[in-house]
Amino acid sequence: MHPSRPDLSRCSSAIRSSIRAVRDVIALLRLNYDRALARNGMPGTPEAEPRAAGSRG
Repeated sequence: MHPSRPDLSRCSSAIRSSIRAVRDVIALLRLNYDRALARNGMPGTPEAEPRAAGSRG
């Protein structure tokens, strides 16, 4: 398949690359959030009581 406008092919490639990068960042944020939630519980619930400094639980 060839681009309809060859002068724009690099631009669309950069946009696709940027979209993939944003999706990767969102996936990492979700992973970190899920890990923190599993470790600390949902904020505002009894399971989420503050821990001593330096405690890994």
